[in-house]
Amino acid sequence: MTPAEKLIGEQIARFGPMTFERFVDVALYHPKYGYYSRVAPQRGRAGDYFTSMQVGGLLPEIFAEALRAMRETLGPEQFSLIDIGAGGGEFLEAVLSALSPDDRKGLRVWAVERSRSARENIWRRLSRFPRCEAVASLDDIDWMGGLEGCVFSNELFDALPFHRIRKRRGAWKEIYVGLEGDRLVEVEGELSRPDLAKVCGLNRINVPDDAEVEARPMIPSIYEEIGGRLARGYMATIDYGFPRAALERPDKGNGTWRCFFQHQMNVKPFENVGRQDITADVDFTQLAEAGRAHDFEPRLFCSQGIFLSHVGQDLIQKHLDSPEGPTVARALQQLLHPGAMGERFSLLLQTKTADLPPAFAAIPDRRRRLGLADESLNSR
Repeated sequence: MTPAEKLIGEQIARFGPMTFERFVDVALYHPKYGYYSRVAPQRGRAGDYFTSMQVGGLLPEIFAEALRAMRETLGPEQFSLIDIGAGGGEFLEAVLSALSPDDRKGLRVWAVERSRSARENIWRRLSRFPRCEAVASLDDIDWMGGLEGCVFSNELFDALPFHRIRKRRGAWKEIYVGLEGDRLVEVEGELSRPDLAKVCGLNRINVPDDAEVEARPMIPSIYEEIGGRLARGYMATIDYGFPRAALERPDKGNGTWRCFFQHQMNVKPFENVGRQDITADVDFTQLAEAGRAHDFEPRLFCSQGIFLSHVGQDLIQKHLDSPEGPTVARALQQLLHPGAMGERFSLLLQTKTADLPPAFAAIPDRRRRLGLADESLNSR
């Protein structure tokens, strides 16, 4: 029994079954026993899963190009970059290294990361760059008058804790975590809050009986926090997931959640508690709706592969023509190919009192798939 599992069992024994959201929160984010609080790295070949950040340096270089386009369009002297869920700072370090000294003038950077050990790594990585801070939450960003710039996240929302709910005879039920002896088990009961499905927009989709979906009711509050700090600019989200309508597909009937332990996927959340990742697909329609409620307008929705290949076209060709061309080609295969990360990850760009950068205008847009049924989606 892991320390995290023991702690969860003690809480259930004392207070009764807990929501799956609470279980995931403890298993991933407990300050001492949680998966993301471990000193050892979780990402990369030595960890439990593989992300875009480990595929060479192309992604941060291309994102640096995207930042230049955003800053040129927005036009402020002081441009802020907020990376939410910054991990150990590897991505930010690579982005800042890809920017020229002139690009970094007037640039203010915040890396938001809950894990104390990860924040220590961020401080070490970014210490050579000026005006960079590592903070535990958005509450630690105090800036009078609001910021202008870009809020970025890569695989943030998929790592958020989630409720598991299931249709039973036309009504929603919730899956809790209970105890059977000293073993953690699933327990089905009434919703922990009556409006849970409605808050997440799940009442507007046709989910058949016995089908399971995930619910993340905290997402609107995240946009509220971001909106309270970003006065003007962009929110760029890269994550894996689908528009909400995809949850009606038969292959999603058991939900999208899964666990990763030593690069092996499983559906055994009660094993290796605190030592394995637990994740679920992102509902990009929910992100668009939550953003709109806080003045963020969806302006671009596309696959990661399409975004990177358009924004980084010249940079990619330059790398392919270099002596490192074969190595770059292999990295591109992972980042861009539809069978790898190219289609599995999506990008959602939302704007607040800001124009879409002209450099993004030629990127094929899939906002219609979000199901927002809005006339504004016909224009850029």
